[in-house]
Amino acid sequence: MRRSSTVNFRSLLDSRKSSTEILAGDASGFYCPISWSELLCYPALTESEANQIRDFLRSLTWVPITERVLDHTAKIRRDYRIAVPDALIAACSMEVDGIL
Repeated sequence: MRRSSTVNFRSLLDSRKSSTEILAGDASGFYCPISWSELLCYPALTESEANQIRDFLRSLTWVPITERVLDHTAKIRRDYRIAVPDALIAACSMEVDGIL
C-alpha cells in the first residue's frame, strides 16, 4: 500500500522542514487534486510556503477524479455523512490502495 502524502503537509508547514526531509528518501506517494486547493488556502501561508507545497505536490502522483472515483465519493458521503472534500480524498486513496 502507498501512503497518502496529505498527512505530511502539516509537518511541512509547522516544522519548516523541506519536503525531502519530510519524506526521508521515500518519494512515493499520491494526492487527491482537491488537496492542492485545500493546502494553498491556509490563511497564514506565505508565498515561500505555498511554493514548497507546490513543489512537494509536483513530486507526487495525483489520482485522477474519474467517474468511478466520483461514484465512490458519493457512496462514502452517503454512508458516513462526511464532507465532500473528505469523501473525495478517501475515495482517491481507496482507488490506489493507499493509506490516509
